[in-house]
Amino acid sequence: MIIWLLVISQIMQHLDNILCYLAYGLGFALGNYLGLLIEEKLSLGNVIIRVIPRTDSIELVNYLKDNDYNVTAVDTESTSGKVKMIFSVIKRQDLKSVSEIIKKFNPDAFMSVEDVKVIGEEIPNTQRETKNRFFKGFIKKY
Repeated sequence: MIIWLLVISQIMQHLDNILCYLAYGLGFALGNYLGLLIEEKLSLGNVIIRVIPRTDSIELVNYLKDNDYNVTAVDTESTSGKVKMIFSVIKRQDLKSVSEIIKKFNPDAFMSVEDVKVIGEEIPNTQRETKNRFFKGFIKKY
């Protein structure tokens, strides 16, 4: 907020200088762009991934469940026949690996991703939390 006030005061003092307007616009755009890059690198939070497969996806569903991902599969019908639409809430940092798994099993699947705000219960254990459960229990014991 302080930076914004300083910038606006400089623009107001130099209303006749077009470079002030251009510098403000460039700084604003660059700040937004860098903020988005940093947020993407930090990968905080959860996302829901929706998968609409083009072919049968039972192997994909079983693989995700076997690897401790939370999966909900719903029977649906597409133009190519009956398929299982897949929903999974995952950590944002796992998005790349999960999308690679989906592409491996169903390369033509349509995927959409959205941010998730959790209301009520916490998200059940995911693959990453399952791996760390042993160490958390071990440390609490000793």
